[in-house]
Amino acid sequence: MLRVLTRYSLVLSLWLLVPAGAVANVLDQAEQQWQQAQAQADIYDRTQAYRDTLKTLEALLQAPAASPRAYLLRAKVYMALAQDLSELGAGAVDFWQYMADQVDPLYNLAQQDLQRALKDADTAVQAEAFYGLAQLCELTESCKSEVIQAYLKQACERHFKPACKE
Repeated sequence: MLRVLTRYSLVLSLWLLVPAGAVANVLDQAEQQWQQAQAQADIYDRTQAYRDTLKTLEALLQAPAASPRAYLLRAKVYMALAQDLSELGAGAVDFWQYMADQVDPLYNLAQQDLQRALKDADTAVQAEAFYGLAQLCELTESCKSEVIQAYLKQACERHFKPACKE
C-alpha cells in the first residue's frame, strides 16, 4: 500500500513540475508512435509498437487531470491491439478462451477510455469518441445497429467527417 502511495505521489509531483507544453509534446509523441505502429507490416512488430505506445500513454494518464485526447488515443491503441491479438489467436487451441483472456479485456478498457473521453472533452474529441464507440460496437458485435447509428449520428453532428460518410 505504501509503495503504491509513494509511486502515486511521485507521479503527481512530477506531473506538477511538468509544464503544459511538455505534456502536449508527450501526447504528440504518443500519436506519432501510434501512426508508426499502424504502418508496421509485421503483426508482431505492430503489436509490440502498440504496447510501446501504451507505455508512453500510461505516464500521461497517471496525472489527476489527464487529457481526454490521451484517453481517446489509448482507446484506439487498445482496439488495434485487440484486433491484432485476435488475428494471432486464430490458431489457438481454445480460441474462445484466448479471446476471453487476451482480447475482450482490451475491448473493455477501450470502452472505458472512450467513455472517459466523452466527459469534459471538447467537441472534436467527443465526436471522435462517439465514432470510436461505433467502431467498438462493430468490432465486438455487441450493439444493435440502432445503437451504432446513434453513435455515428452523434459523431456526425459534432462534425466528424468519417462518421457522416457511414
